[in-house]
Amino acid sequence: MPNSFQLVFLSSFVFVLGALVLLSQFINAKLNAAGYYVSDIILIGLPKENRTVTDHAPTTAVISETAGETTMPYAQLLALALAVVTSAFIYWKFSSSKRKPVLDPQVWQEFTLKEKVVVSPNTAIYRFALPHPEDVLGLPIGQHISVAAEINGKEIVRSYTPTSSDDNLGHFDLLIKAYELGNISKHVSLLKIGDNIRVKGPKGQFNYHPSLSRALGMIAGGTGITPMLQIIRAALKNPADRTKLNLIYANVNPEDILLKKELDELAAKHPSRFEVFYVLNNPPAGWTGGVGFVSKEQIEKHMPPTDENIKILMCGPPPMMNAMKKYLAELKYPAPRTVSKLVDQCPAMITALAPMIGMWAPVKSDRLRAYKACLQKYSPLLTISVSHSVRKMSSQTTTTPRAPMKELNESGGWSSSHTSSEANQTHPDFSDEEADVVLSSQEGILFRIHSIILKMSSSWFRTLFTLPQSSKTEQTASAMSQEVIPMSESADILEVLLSMACGKEIPISRLQSIDFIEDLLAVAEKYDMPGPSSIIRLSVSLTHVRTHPIRVYALACRWGWTEVARTASSHTLHMDLLDKKWAGELRLVGSADLARLMLLHRRRRDYLRKELDSAERFYANVVPGKCTGCNGDISHFRWHALKYAWVAVLEERPILVAEKDLLERAELLEVLDSKCPRCQKSLYNAESTLYNLRTILEQLPTDVEFEEDTARQ
Repeated sequence: MPNSFQLVFLSSFVFVLGALVLLSQFINAKLNAAGYYVSDIILIGLPKENRTVTDHAPTTAVISETAGETTMPYAQLLALALAVVTSAFIYWKFSSSKRKPVLDPQVWQEFTLKEKVVVSPNTAIYRFALPHPEDVLGLPIGQHISVAAEINGKEIVRSYTPTSSDDNLGHFDLLIKAYELGNISKHVSLLKIGDNIRVKGPKGQFNYHPSLSRALGMIAGGTGITPMLQIIRAALKNPADRTKLNLIYANVNPEDILLKKELDELAAKHPSRFEVFYVLNNPPAGWTGGVGFVSKEQIEKHMPPTDENIKILMCGPPPMMNAMKKYLAELKYPAPRTVSKLVDQCPAMITALAPMIGMWAPVKSDRLRAYKACLQKYSPLLTISVSHSVRKMSSQTTTTPRAPMKELNESGGWSSSHTSSEANQTHPDFSDEEADVVLSSQEGILFRIHSIILKMSSSWFRTLFTLPQSSKTEQTASAMSQEVIPMSESADILEVLLSMACGKEIPISRLQSIDFIEDLLAVAEKYDMPGPSSIIRLSVSLTHVRTHPIRVYALACRWGWTEVARTASSHTLHMDLLDKKWAGELRLVGSADLARLMLLHRRRRDYLRKELDSAERFYANVVPGKCTGCNGDISHFRWHALKYAWVAVLEERPILVAEKDLLERAELLEVLDSKCPRCQKSLYNAESTLYNLRTILEQLPTDVEFEEDTARQ
């Protein structure tokens, strides 16, 4: 397709040529009418015998008429043919010759920031100018570029996928979400208009084309939408492309959904070819999309049916990708293609999206076993068993083959490995060679830590280390350092627990899962670690009490956190506990604690009913009813309807009472507008009625009562 400049050139050429032809015809006609002939003017100075003009009749130099037809001489036909051929050649030359793509996979080039469009508080589209307004970036669909910058004296390189295409001349766009701990993302967010970045590319093995497959399934998380959007745009704008596209897009909060408006518009414009399904970890009220993590069931429902002629593309944090691969394999989908590694775009993305992706395979330990171990934490049998395991492990010879271990791969997940190299089996955050204790997780990951830390933070380990140990003469220091204490907990649990004990930076993202919190708390109690237990309690009371009030209430009652239990119970006031959707969570609450919670909701209903029936508060409850104006008998049926409606709402839709929306209901407006049918005097004082009703709502019980509360009363 010709560009705008070529179209302007062609149209102007045709216009000028046509104008000249018309002008020449007009001048020729005027000269003929005045008695001047073009042939005479052109042939001045030549012998008259060579002229072909006779009696100044119309000549073949201009027009000759034969049998009523007007024909043009051969010379003019030749000139016109030459003009058409020249125009066609010029058009072909300009339209077929494209400027050479700017990208060079071997050379770093600098591009200037020309515009910044803010998408969200920490996300923006950055537009960088190419050297010439007619330049194209030259990036194949499905590939990405490298962006480099020198940060704190180090060369940092990350990969990004432009949201623009080669149809956009003179610039390219990058959608980047800035993170406080990010490198390139933070660097780009601080750029000013006119600053430069260094780019090299293209990179990647994937290259999209219309005949790639019958359908494409896409799974994206966070800014992993950028390579997907590149493919979606290219496929939908090509009328010859019939590929069907299905997208699952996962985020934490609604404001994290990038370019949602464009995605929705594309889905509405191409309903038969493009479908998008959103998943949120923290959905708003009335949300109709997915909730929590991307599940196997969502993939089965929203991805195209599996066969040999479809492909699955993914882009997101590595833990999410690992979980998705597992689900896809179980559903018999072909092996997915990872369009872009999100870890390249920003390592902090893993932390930012962790609430949305969780661990994707959260630890689901046997709680009965955990509680049993907790009760046995001081059991001599348990201590002897662990001590025996340590001695048995240290007595093994070096020729004993080791079981397949796991190592921490570069993407942050645990992957299987058959190497016996200890360096590859050690957690990178707990790899101090001077540490005198080595703990081994359930997967075989090693954690090197100083015994003094375990003694100070755990009574269980303090008791273990005070048991009789083998003498130093029986084992060298090297042999002692190789003793490994096997633990029944997973590496994820040990990482968080030991980080709390050592004062290291706590991976907060792990604490976003309430299931993980429960398992972590059970382990902290098992090894009698009050410090980590306090941190967990603080995390629960700050983050989960609003999103999972029943689960937090059950935890708080189980571990004796009275204040946290009160706070959690107050966050259940908007919930109808008799709704079957809460049955699963209510099973986790002990019978006595469940009775307290149900009693709280019953106390609220009884208090509301009692106060609404109070004759001291409301004149309408006085029997018989009399009008204060004419002293005639009146019926307070609207007031009684209001009382019935409010009590029913408290039982069926408690959220309206919790948020005091009752004051805006129609029943109250009808009461305040009631007048005596005889004297038309208002039956109720609006100001005092509203004041009393508001006071009742504010004085409703807000939290559960424990025995100490009853004793104080």
